[in-house]
Amino acid sequence: MPSKNIGEKKIKKVSKFKNKVNVVLVNNEKLTMDVDTYSSFYLYENKVLSNREYKKLKERIAISSSLSDLKKVLSKKRLSEWKAREYLYNKKQLNKIQVDEIIKILKNQHLIDDKLLSNDYVSYLNDKGFGKEKILNTLHNKGIFDEITSKITFSQTKENKKAKDLVLKLNDKYKLLTYQNKKEKIYAYLLRQGFNHESIDHALKFVSEPKRSVEISQLKKDYLKLKTRYQSNDEQIESLNDKIFIKLKQKGYKTDDIKLVMEDKE
Repeated sequence: MPSKNIGEKKIKKVSKFKNKVNVVLVNNEKLTMDVDTYSSFYLYENKVLSNREYKKLKERIAISSSLSDLKKVLSKKRLSEWKAREYLYNKKQLNKIQVDEIIKILKNQHLIDDKLLSNDYVSYLNDKGFGKEKILNTLHNKGIFDEITSKITFSQTKENKKAKDLVLKLNDKYKLLTYQNKKEKIYAYLLRQGFNHESIDHALKFVSEPKRSVEISQLKKDYLKLKTRYQSNDEQIESLNDKIFIKLKQKGYKTDDIKLVMEDKE
């Protein structure tokens, strides 16, 4: 028995514009496709599509349209295979067979190449001064996983040099901090940059220690600032001194130096 809606699959009108073709069915459903899809299905006015032909045509339109849209995305930014699949599943609502077909086309056209992408990212992030762990985490976030990242090698000597070079730059940035605070800040920064403890321990040897006279001079200034700030409070001298002592310790000054300055200023 013929399908009840077989008449609705009859082509009423075909119109071409630029590189697209519009096929309008008698039920006014409009199917927009590329020229290749139109040609491969041999479509013309008054042709009646079987349910199978109609289904196949809709699937082909979905694939070609999604492929075209993904190519536009790839022209602006590079994607890993995982991220490309994520786009097709989430944005285009395609099934696995359709997604696999599109990914295969893109791989054959070298528009998706995870190995090349990972090599470029590693080179770029190395030049930026990032450590191994941050590089690997970045690759993972980009959708490049263990099958590829497990084969990437990192020279410990080069990791140490990158960490050292960062310290040499940070020395000037943190020059107004106490030596202890400077070391703590640089240590935390190197961790965030993805360096392991071996590289960090090596790099911290290059944290510049200020001259004792400079640090004592800065300690005196900080002490006077704190004393001015707190002395308006109605507090006992001992309580006031304890508060100032704690603040100066938090800034990284040495206990003996703090006592020396506080005793000298009394």
